[in-house]
Amino acid sequence: FVGWSGVMVKGQNNALRDIVSHHNGGCGILLDGQVTTCAYNTVETCRCYLNGEIGIGQNTALASRILGNICQDNGLEGITIDLPSYRSIIDGNQVIGNCTIGGVGGIGIDQAYLSVISNNLISGTVGRPGMTFQCNVGDTTFCTVTGNVFVDNANGGIWLKKTGPYHSSFNVIDCNVFLNNGGKS
Repeated sequence: FVGWSGVMVKGQNNALRDIVSHHNGGCGILLDGQVTTCAYNTVETCRCYLNGEIGIGQNTALASRILGNICQDNGLEGITIDLPSYRSIIDGNQVIGNCTIGGVGGIGIDQAYLSVISNNLISGTVGRPGMTFQCNVGDTTFCTVTGNVFVDNANGGIWLKKTGPYHSSFNVIDCNVFLNNGGKS
């Protein structure tokens, strides 16, 4: 990540609640386990907006819980599950107007598995789908996407990609609502 994040977690069993993180060069909140174990952290009822990169990013994080947050107008994704992150729960969030300078979708997923993405509002993603299973660095498998509302995203609701040797497979997409998404719906 290029810029400094508002809050960076490189540990285990932490609870971040009611934080407002905005106008940071990097992520609003970053759970980063590339160098140390980052696991079992909860990010709840926070607001991350106008950050240069991702609202709430997970990079090599295990069993994170991202609950009831608002991620709005961030430069890249609103929320990510990446490299490898697994058994995450992304529930009840509002992911609105993200990808203002790039990124892959309102919610970006890459090399993630056994995660549940449920009951989120994903709206107004700029130039990208509401959610992208990117698969640039690894397979994304056994994830469940249910009960979400995808509305007014510029380039479709959900995009399950195959990139090189990596696949999106064995995922369940069930009981979501799609309204007025453009492009690759």
